[in-house]
Amino acid sequence: MPAGKGEARVLGIADLLVLEQTLGRYQLGEISRIENVLRSEQRSRSFRTKDSTEVTQVD
Repeated sequence: MPAGKGEARVLGIADLLVLEQTLGRYQLGEISRIENVLRSEQRSRSFRTKDSTEVTQVD
């Protein structure tokens, strides 16, 4: 537990702007993959990327 006293100050007052958006439909290319998984199942997915560089030296 911290042993000191803390101090809080109000830095300023601002207006809260809330943006609400509803989705009309998905466009072609927005969804890459859909998989159905039951509640009793567990699904995991892993990715592996490999970067390689090939250097050829000619004398």
